Amino acid sequence: MNYIGIIFPLVLALAGCDYGPSVEQADINLAIHQALVRVGECDSVESCQKASRVFWERDGKGVYYSIYGVSSKRKIEFVCREVEEAKRESKVNYKLNLYFFSESKIQSLDKVIYPTPIYIKEL
Repeated sequence: MNYIGIIFPLVLALAGCDYGPSVEQADINLAIHQALVRVGECDSVESCQKASRVFWERDGKGVYYSIYGVSSKRKIEFVCREVEEAKRESKVNYKLNLYFFSESKIQSLDKVIYPTPIYIKEL
């Protein structure tokens, strides 16, 4: 049995190294992009990906997804509902909440009305 394939990622995780999104994160990322297309913020999933509208990062509490350039709170709520539905369908083990930063943190960004709306915490 090959223990390196199990132990090496575990050692990296314990050391705080981040080596890319998991399959579940990629599924959520795709669901977010698809929802952004449906609300008219992108022309296609590919254009969303090229525009880097969705970013993720991990800390000790979970995984944070940030979306920039979404033009209304209603659209964000739609995106969250879509991602929640995708999560249920794929049985991804994440909790989804709306999460907003204050205006002072976004002065340097263009067209950002509601930055960082999605906080997805690993359970």
